[in-house]
Amino acid sequence: DRAMPSILTEPVRAEFNLSDTQLGLFSGVAYGVALAIFVLPMGAMSDRLHRRNFLGIIVIVWSVCTSLGGLARNFVQLVLSRAAVGAAEAGAAPTAIPMLSDMFPPERRGLSIGMFYVSANLGAVVASAAGGYLAQHYGWRTALFVAGLPGILAAILLLTTVDEPRRGEMDGEEGSAPHPRASFLSVLGYLKSNPGLILLISGCALMALISISLGAWAASFFVRIHGLSLAEVGLLVGIFGGMGGVVAPAVYGKLGDMLIPRYAGWPL
Repeated sequence: DRAMPSILTEPVRAEFNLSDTQLGLFSGVAYGVALAIFVLPMGAMSDRLHRRNFLGIIVIVWSVCTSLGGLARNFVQLVLSRAAVGAAEAGAAPTAIPMLSDMFPPERRGLSIGMFYVSANLGAVVASAAGGYLAQHYGWRTALFVAGLPGILAAILLLTTVDEPRRGEMDGEEGSAPHPRASFLSVLGYLKSNPGLILLISGCALMALISISLGAWAASFFVRIHGLSLAEVGLLVGIFGGMGGVVAPAVYGKLGDMLIPRYAGWPL
């Protein structure tokens, strides 16, 4: 859902006669701004709702919105569909990562969260390769239709096979008095008192700025400058650009699990 549009930039540009500024709005800005706006409200909802059901619902929503992008008849509809995907996806990490923390003990948590990000990167590899092929042979609209289907199936699998974990179970907090709900101002106060955390968040933002920019324009670069087909670009960007992201999170997660008993700062 996140990676597919980057492969489709050139056929979308040709159909709607878009400028590169408009193309950037479609391939990155609409999704990213919506995600940034909704991630805090989504996190607050995850703190208060049945997390498995909430996660299943938002996966279905963003999958349907991805497919709806294939029905867009103008640029505004296309941008709105991408913004809707970003808004729904904003709830993914704030819901899934705390669930994983309640499913796995601390000594296995790094690997479990690493596998969570392996799945996201593996999905991007498949989306790039499949999206390029589908767009070349059946059109970019078909590629978006197909991109929405796996998420719906995964959501059904989640809702029918995964139990809601008890909050704090793996940290010995089960049955203890519930923690008071953190207000937005208290969270800001906590960040202000931890400058190292602010630097860590800023570093992650800069990393995302680079990786998202490269991802948004890589396909267009290879099509315009090197004359590759969409199918070739999908394989190139997906396999060679994404394999590191498939392997690294699990490796680093496991390494963090091994190092953290020696010193809590080692994983960073």
